[in-house]
Amino acid sequence: MNEIIEGPCRPLAFRAVRRRDVGDILGRGDSTVSLDVARGLLPPPAKYGRNSFWLESEIIEIAEARLRGAADDEIREIVRRQIAERDTPEQRELRIADRQRGIELGKLSAAARKARRIQCAEAIT
Repeated sequence: MNEIIEGPCRPLAFRAVRRRDVGDILGRGDSTVSLDVARGLLPPPAKYGRNSFWLESEIIEIAEARLRGAADDEIREIVRRQIAERDTPEQRELRIADRQRGIELGKLSAAARKARRIQCAEAIT
């Protein structure tokens, strides 16, 4: 599903989103998001210390499946695969690389971040 882009313009693979963002992406309320997790139609949020969040890439994959008319059983299979893939060695390496890139990007000035966004946008088009 996700094309891997190498280099400084590669989007973060692990963008964390909160419950409200999940509801906005899927067009559902907070209580429906909780029901979908209980029914196996959404993965449970990932835990990081005391925080809980969903991975944006997982939610978008489910939204795309819903848009193409996938049945609940197919979505449950996607959720099972997502949960199984969450903690593979490859995923851990990407998470560490993304965390490091986030730290590096945070050290840049606002002007440098804007210049990098423009550079990346030109590289993609």
